[in-house]
Amino acid sequence: MEVALRPRLNGAPDVVRSTLSRTDPVKFSAETIDSLLGTPGKILIPERYIPESAPSMSREEKNKRLQKAEAIRKMLSESNLATCADEENEVELEKPSTLKKKMAEEKKQREHLLQLNQILAQQVMEKSKQVAGVNNSP
Repeated sequence: MEVALRPRLNGAPDVVRSTLSRTDPVKFSAETIDSLLGTPGKILIPERYIPESAPSMSREEKNKRLQKAEAIRKMLSESNLATCADEENEVELEKPSTLKKKMAEEKKQREHLLQLNQILAQQVMEKSKQVAGVNNSP
């Protein structure tokens, strides 16, 4: 029992004793510590943004694209309008002419907002390409 309770190797636990090497003592220097804990060396990263060439579309393709955008804009403005009209009919009963005018105004406003969103998205895309071009230039 005395052997089991006696502290071994200056009281170090088994885990610590197993990591200590009796035959090959490791010497730590400032360089060893700096290489392990210091700042790593510089890593060269290839260009992240490779500008794509502007898609050359014919006039027909551009017109089709604009028509699709217009159809989507119209569909979104009308779908929002339909849900608002249902809510308005439940809440208050107005004159049909006033309701139609109000719905037409809201539809125009939604179409305008959707068009502004599309223009803004195009401007952001162009600006990001410009900024990326400035950052990538030597």
